[in-house]
Formats: sequence, structure tokens, C-alpha cells
Amino acid sequence: DRVCLVLGADAEKVRGCLDILPSHGNFMTVENRHWAEGIGRSIAEGVAAVSQWAEAAMIVLADMPHVDHVLMDEVIGAYKRSNARLCFPEAGGRRGHPVILRKEFFPQLENLAGDEGARKICEGNLEWARVVRLPDETSQLDVDTAEDLVKAEL
Repeated sequence: DRVCLVLGADAEKVRGCLDILPSHGNFMTVENRHWAEGIGRSIAEGVAAVSQWAEAAMIVLADMPHVDHVLMDEVIGAYKRSNARLCFPEAGGRRGHPVILRKEFFPQLENLAGDEGARKICEGNLEWARVVRLPDETSQLDVDTAEDLVKAEL
């Protein structure tokens, strides 16, 4: 599987940190120069970059540090074992991340803008979704402030 990392604010600093990673032929970066316009634009840029070859895209947010490889593997496995068009975890009655959406949703994703992510796309297609039930909300902690960072115990 390939990975496309969308860079926004401080793109050059982040790119510099990536130099420590081992070379990986299936890894690419895309710079969203309009990152201040919100998450929708970042999703749109990432999907546009992979739309020619990807059959689906997994959206993983950088500010959710407890979304780890175990959860990603669980969502990928649930998606692959089903005939779902989208797949996401749910904790405490709330849909969360990471989210996988099949290629048929790419045109909608490429038109996202502002602070709205793929939520409306998911809500409008629940009958086609595979939901992974999580035992608690720990993995869904969103770190936006210093207080959130303390809660995350990082």
C-alpha cells in the first residue's frame, strides 16, 4: 500500500523531519499551500494526488496521536473483509478516525473545502458503511491545544 502525507503549516520543517525515515518507494508527500483554508482542502489535495491509482483512501489525521497502526490495521481488515464503500471506527456513539472511502467518493472528496472533512459524505452513505466498534474513546482524542496534549499524556 502507498502512503501520501499532506503537508500544511511548517511543511519544510516537517519534510526535514521525514529525512530520518528509511527510504520507502511507496511514500509521497503533497504540499497543501492553502492549509489555512481548513482540513477539507488538505483532504482534497491528498485525494487528488492519489486518484489516478488508488482504489480507496484512508484519511488519518495528524492531530490524533492515539490512532496507531493497530487501529489502522483493524479498520483496513474490516474494510477488506466487507463489501463496504466506506469504513470507520465508532466510539461512544460517535464516528471517528481513521476513515476509508472507496474511489467512487473521490470526486466529492476532491471538492471539499473549509473545516468540513468527510463527515457529510459518511453521514450520507451509512447504509454502505462498515463500522468498527471501539471499546472506548481513547484513540479518538484530538489534540488541538496544550491542554489536549496533557490529556493525551504524550
